[in-house]
Amino acid sequence: MVKERGVQETRMNIAIARRVVEETTLLTELAAIFQARYGKSYRLKPGSPTEAWTLYNHILDQQRTIAGLLDSEIIEQPIYKHIRWWQQQDAIDTSVTQDLFSEAHQLVARCAYTEACSNDPRQSPGIACSQAVIAGMLHPTALQDPKRNVYAA
Repeated sequence: MVKERGVQETRMNIAIARRVVEETTLLTELAAIFQARYGKSYRLKPGSPTEAWTLYNHILDQQRTIAGLLDSEIIEQPIYKHIRWWQQQDAIDTSVTQDLFSEAHQLVARCAYTEACSNDPRQSPGIACSQAVIAGMLHPTALQDPKRNVYAA
């Protein structure tokens, strides 16, 4: 993966982990709306409603935001704990976002524990693992082009 010029790598900490939870909450909301309107396994086509495409793009953009909060080297090697949902459907569904939310909370707990012990979060295999699992639940396009300008810890 080529890193953009002038882009700082994220170093996961409690503030960024909280932001992952917040952004995952928004992703869950968007996924629920898409699922309610178009169904869980909806496949977008050239003739799909404009609203479906717009919502799909918001969902993908939200995943890029989450990917941008994760450490750069982590998203290069995601852990696929679940099925690769994007092979079955176009939009992430609420069952995946629920698991993503749970892993994001785990990330907060791991960061809090590490920081309370005055340890370097970069040295924590648990923090790296949580990030990799989160990355594995995001669409591969989001990992290839993460939004890196959205965080400030």
